[in-house]
Amino acid sequence: MTGIHRRRLKGKSGLVTLELCAGAGGQAIGLERAGIDHVGLVEIDARACLTLRQNRPKWNVIEQDLNTFDAAAFTGTDIVSAGLPCPPFSVAGKQLGTLDERNLFPSLIRVVDQVRPRAVVVENVRGILDAVFEDYREHVAQQLRKLGYQPGWHLMSASEFGVPQLRPRVVFVAVRKSYAEHFSWPDPRTMKFSLLGSILRCVRLLRAGLLSPGSELRGFKSLRETPDLCLSEGLAVGI
Repeated sequence: MTGIHRRRLKGKSGLVTLELCAGAGGQAIGLERAGIDHVGLVEIDARACLTLRQNRPKWNVIEQDLNTFDAAAFTGTDIVSAGLPCPPFSVAGKQLGTLDERNLFPSLIRVVDQVRPRAVVVENVRGILDAVFEDYREHVAQQLRKLGYQPGWHLMSASEFGVPQLRPRVVFVAVRKSYAEHFSWPDPRTMKFSLLGSILRCVRLLRAGLLSPGSELRGFKSLRETPDLCLSEGLAVGI
């Protein structure tokens, strides 16, 4: 990725990210709204890739298995972000962890080694904080420390950040040690959100037929320019 290419892509924040396991774009939209542009979005599911291309035609969507993805072309990207598969660690499954072929933390570490970003941001389920995975969490953190990062795990709840949904998620952040002193976890107590306002906007969408109870999301393209967030089955969009 040339310097000219990166300068052309940089968003309002001056940063760009390489998104892994992008899904239908929930996390990617959040990063976009933070002013961070995308140099690439890697996703194996064809329908999810179709959704991404439909709603963001200019995004560089890479339909590929992360296990075989070569990130060498993205060396120097500011951030590697990811929504890695949750089943290996979810209490809703067997919590097989490293024995589950869907565990993609090794592939993440390989990509980080190739790209050497300033920061790594990974979202996963609360179950990964269970005691049974303590050794594996430390293993992942240690691998990132060897690459020069300061890692950390943090449990966050969507409802504490203005989203009308009980959705606890674990966020893993690893920042280059040279930048670590400038990073701090967001504190919802110091932020102003209107949870009621978000709920009312979701109700208006339901009445308009743009959002169905439970899972389906309609009118995605028409909603993307408005300010707040509504989460539906893991897909975050502006409403």
